[in-house]
Amino acid sequence: MGNSNLGALKAAITDENDVIVQEYINNPQLRPLLEAKLNRKGDSAILFCARHGHMRLLRLLVDAGCDLYAVNREGNNALDVSSLVTPRRQHIPYWSKRE
Repeated sequence: MGNSNLGALKAAITDENDVIVQEYINNPQLRPLLEAKLNRKGDSAILFCARHGHMRLLRLLVDAGCDLYAVNREGNNALDVSSLVTPRRQHIPYWSKRE
């Protein structure tokens, strides 16, 4: 699994392309890339979605079993990162259902 697959995943998340993200979820060879570090901050796919405010993709990843509480190099998880870009009233109801 090379950098081209990581780049494609990063582009799919940036573009909010749920079809391609779903391919990564469904493909056993690509699925491990969902936990890979996609940027210098050490964000995995779920953190990258949160950082960009893509809550629909974030929910897709959580429902697929990605670790909601994974932290990046800064020690932040998806909730921490999403609070920087998404008004709290939009993400708190979803997160509270998961606990």
